[in-house]
Amino acid sequence: MSKRLVVHSNRKKILILVGEESGDLHGSHLIKELLNREDKAQIFAYGGRRMKDAGAKLIKNTMKTSVLGVTEVIQAIPELLKQEKEVKKWVSQNNPNLIIVIDYPGFHLKLLPYLSKWAPVHYYIPPKVWVWKKNRADKINKYCEKVYTIFPFEQKYYPKIGRYFGHPLVDIVKPEISKKDFYEKYNLTVNDIVIGLLPGSRNQELKKLLPEFLKSAKLLAKKVKNIHFFIPKVSTVDESLYEICKDYKTLKIHILDGMPYSIIANSKLVLLASGTVTLEATILGTPMLICYQTNWLTKKAFDLLSQTPHIGLPNIIAGKEIVKEFKQEDFTSEKIVSYSESLLKSDLAMEKQLERLKSVQVSLGDQGVIKKIADDMMEEL
Repeated sequence: MSKRLVVHSNRKKILILVGEESGDLHGSHLIKELLNREDKAQIFAYGGRRMKDAGAKLIKNTMKTSVLGVTEVIQAIPELLKQEKEVKKWVSQNNPNLIIVIDYPGFHLKLLPYLSKWAPVHYYIPPKVWVWKKNRADKINKYCEKVYTIFPFEQKYYPKIGRYFGHPLVDIVKPEISKKDFYEKYNLTVNDIVIGLLPGSRNQELKKLLPEFLKSAKLLAKKVKNIHFFIPKVSTVDESLYEICKDYKTLKIHILDGMPYSIIANSKLVLLASGTVTLEATILGTPMLICYQTNWLTKKAFDLLSQTPHIGLPNIIAGKEIVKEFKQEDFTSEKIVSYSESLLKSDLAMEKQLERLKSVQVSLGDQGVIKKIADDMMEEL
């Protein structure tokens, strides 16, 4: 570790950097735990609304710069370069005692050499080097003082600085309201079938997935009686992208402001974008289909660099396909409906998927993860 450029005062000042919706979620829960341990600490953040509500002083809302895919990243380069300069300037002027970066490796890894000159850097939720780009672990080992992994098998990449306490989602993922309240609120009966549609937390994901999800819903409603579709709005997505739902007036579609966990928990089946939400469904014990659609350049990059053929986290963790994936040319409403119908009409098929998901649930650990991480982080101060 290089010699630090500053001598810190006794006032504890923590900077947290995130760049996407899931990071904002994890950051908000971490902030609450950190402030519980040190209420005089000042926590500053490049993040989102959740982190601000948790008690951080928001320097800039970075949710709008969240991107997915090669071409989308290229388009966002000017804004990301501007943000990089802003972060460096803030750090040099404010001398934080501790810097925590959460996920978002494409942006954070570039900053590590600079950040480590000013304060200890902790990487919370490191990049999935076991999927692709193993060399990223070398950079993290060089410039970070602690790394908080979220899967036990990640520890081998960080033998000296790695910490594993479990996956933080086991503390976070809980239905917002009870099943009884959910059914009463939306006038559902025991004969109704709830299907969750969660097409992602980025604009480009919704543009690609939501239209096909709705086509699938229309076809499925013709085959399955008493079916209701629930979609949770995501604050980081352009609200106009949900307008397409108005074209499906014959369907029973409920678009909610949030409540993703209640939707997942009360669904008999969920159609999901690949990503963190697949683990959330795993924790809540809900059968799922994982969907992925991107441009040809991003797909080509994934095929060349990925060390796994899977895109869904439950499948990657299990090392095999335990949840059906619909990728690229397989992502069609006809194929989705055919498989969905086979699940909905077979309790045995549902039970088999849930049984396979149990091993993934166990690997995520027990509750109390975020408290342990916060305790370990505060040792630095």
